[in-house]
Amino acid sequence: MSVGFTSPNRSLPKMALLAVPRQPTSQWAMWENVGQVGADVVEYGAEASPGGFRVMSNFPGQESDEEFGPAHVLLVGGSHLGLYADYF
Repeated sequence: MSVGFTSPNRSLPKMALLAVPRQPTSQWAMWENVGQVGADVVEYGAEASPGGFRVMSNFPGQESDEEFGPAHVLLVGGSHLGLYADYF
């Protein structure tokens, strides 16, 4: 369902991976396959950040200020993340 790769955004924590569907998809279509997305995310996250990680979903649109085009899931970890996602 998806492919994972390291995010080029250096303002993110030590480990930042994007899990992106192989074919561009909408938010609704992506979440219809939430089981496969979740399995992929857990596999990528456990390997890249065994001490724990955080998962966020991003969907492009005028109000989201999302720079990366297709719907995707962002995994961050590899260092202490704090209570909130305040590193953006």
